[in-house]
Amino acid sequence: ARSAVVATINTIPSAPTTTGSSSCIAASLTLSAAGGVAGQYRWYTVATGGTAIAGQTSATYLTPLLAITTTFYVSINDGICE
Repeated sequence: ARSAVVATINTIPSAPTTTGSSSCIAASLTLSAAGGVAGQYRWYTVATGGTAIAGQTSATYLTPLLAITTTFYVSINDGICE
């Protein structure tokens, strides 16, 4: 006897839209993303791989104090795919 089993390929969430921030002096800046819901966002310091910044799952991210231009990255994790 055989039982059917289904292998499903889930859709990857779309990349969020983003809004950066700037300052003329060293500062902590608020970065924003849209397209997901609270808890789905994952903020990173690298473009691929790496580990998400701990505890940062909202649409906004307050950076640490920055003295130089720094790039951050954000994705949406829908609980199945990122």
